[in-house]
Amino acid sequence: MKWRQANPPPTRYLKAAALLKVDPSRCLALEDSPNGLRAARAAGMTVIMVPDLIAPTDALRDVAHHVMDDLHSVRDWITGLQRVSTAESLPQR
Repeated sequence: MKWRQANPPPTRYLKAAALLKVDPSRCLALEDSPNGLRAARAAGMTVIMVPDLIAPTDALRDVAHHVMDDLHSVRDWITGLQRVSTAESLPQR
């Protein structure tokens, strides 16, 4: 899927990934603003919208990979991913 040029451009997200020496596709961006969502998505990151003042519209839901109610929900989601990843790496009996 191709995205229009984000405003602001994804430069800050790409720079952060470069400083961390991580490919943007392996990064997770938490955002509450429409422009931030678009910039993170344009950078090729997985984007989670954590709404604050702006409710998630259908258009914003299309940009975000996930919409979570709060940061506690994000933590629980990440913890669940870690459990699955760990379980998959365990030797089978």
